Amino acid sequence: SDLEATARPSSKKQRLDAGPDGQEFPDSPLAAADCCPIEWLPTELLERVLTELDQTSLGRCAQVSRLWHQVVMQPLLWTKIHIDESNWEVRSKNLVDEIVKLPQLLFASANLTCLSLDHVEVCLVKSLVTLAGRRCPNLRELRLIRCGMSLTTKSLNSLLAGCPSLSLLQIECKRLQYAVDLDCAPLLTKLVQRLSSLKVYIDKFGEEFDEYYLRPFFGHVAEFPQLASLSIQIIEFSAMLQLLARMPSLTQLELNSSLRLCGADLLLPRSLPPLRHLSICCELDKDAAGIQELLGGFPQLQSLQLELDSAGRSLPTSEVIGILRILPANLTDLRLRLYAYAELNDTEETDWAKLLPPRLWRLELEGHKIIQGTGLELMKSLACRSTLAELKIDFCTDALLPALLSQLPHLRSLCITDCSRLTRQAWANLRDLQTSAAFQCDLHEFEAFGCDCSLCDEGVAALCTSPIARGLRRLCLQPDRCSRQLTAASLASIASGCPWLTQLALNAEFSDAELQAFCASYQHSVKVSRYMY
Repeated sequence: SDLEATARPSSKKQRLDAGPDGQEFPDSPLAAADCCPIEWLPTELLERVLTELDQTSLGRCAQVSRLWHQVVMQPLLWTKIHIDESNWEVRSKNLVDEIVKLPQLLFASANLTCLSLDHVEVCLVKSLVTLAGRRCPNLRELRLIRCGMSLTTKSLNSLLAGCPSLSLLQIECKRLQYAVDLDCAPLLTKLVQRLSSLKVYIDKFGEEFDEYYLRPFFGHVAEFPQLASLSIQIIEFSAMLQLLARMPSLTQLELNSSLRLCGADLLLPRSLPPLRHLSICCELDKDAAGIQELLGGFPQLQSLQLELDSAGRSLPTSEVIGILRILPANLTDLRLRLYAYAELNDTEETDWAKLLPPRLWRLELEGHKIIQGTGLELMKSLACRSTLAELKIDFCTDALLPALLSQLPHLRSLCITDCSRLTRQAWANLRDLQTSAAFQCDLHEFEAFGCDCSLCDEGVAALCTSPIARGLRRLCLQPDRCSRQLTAASLASIASGCPWLTQLALNAEFSDAELQAFCASYQHSVKVSRYMY
């Protein structure tokens, strides 16, 4: 089980008195300050901090002290409300009370900026959205997650008339007609025309045609001048691309399709928005021509995420290289997940310097072990990129691990999703980094998955005595199965070698006493779990 502990000397017992509802508060803000220095904050600054919290967090803050309770109980302070009924096992009387009192709270929350309703009953959600439109003029974000029919003529008219600052709308449902009254499609289109961000997720998507699905959002106006971010599911890429010509301010686009992207059917309009961030999840056709043509239409891209599935078909190496070669030169964030039978041989003939953009800040390469070989040639190319700060790859070798940790001076986060090629020698090699005068890495996050065969107490000790451990904030060592090779000695090595650690995920069996002793060795809070979420 997860354990979170703060190892600080216990303060002297404070003189307490009873507050509202029987809770106990410190006698005064000055007394409370002995155990919580944040009490010294001026009330005006405290109010600004608390306005960033949702109603659940505010409720917890109200129990800190009398001062905090008085500040939190101001209705105008409640700017974020999130109601989640999705987990029936943890539904409590407090949650029911929250929902019952929500109309009253909305009525008094003129400063509300964010409203999120998750699995709220259909009989309530329509009236809540309508009330939010009437009483919350500063509402900027509205999220309706599996709440049934929530956008009707009445609620849409209320939002259009009463929420001029609404900029983000998120809808998640099983079918579109379960959440939106399709008879009021012109009102929905008018609302979308005001938005800067739209997110739509449909469970049963694919049974409806694109035209029927997209028309309520985009079918009744010529242009969407303010829309800057769009996340949506589609069937035909060409239909969606034609819509992009009507979104001149769009900079961020996320497309999810269950069908194949075929280059022959792809028609790019003459005018395309200046996209900076593009994310595509789809199935590849017989080749990658569709992706190559699509990327060619957005030369200004800075961030690209491609999740491509060949459905079991083999993808020639030339097609993979073709995708890499057409990447925009200004790209700083590349995440490529290629679930296809394809190989990129890591040899001197593979000119990684020409395949990868020169200014990469983050790089993720995942799939069915795309990279074949030692990976050292890839390493040489990455070492020339002084901007690379985050790296995620799905393979590693004994020679590559120390190279990754020593030759990328600006690397802050390293994730290896498959360590099955590693032997115990790979971890032992990390001890040699102590004698390397050129070592400059200041790693903050290190994650290693699938290290069942190679990782033991000695390997953890070698990792923690190397220079890379001293700056770690997050450490994740995840054998596929719960490891019996790791004992309390591993915890002792981590505690002595990682002084700044705040989060540890270690898939091994430890007793509560061992975990408590580990947390007690730190002067700050450390979260320990078996898995990294």
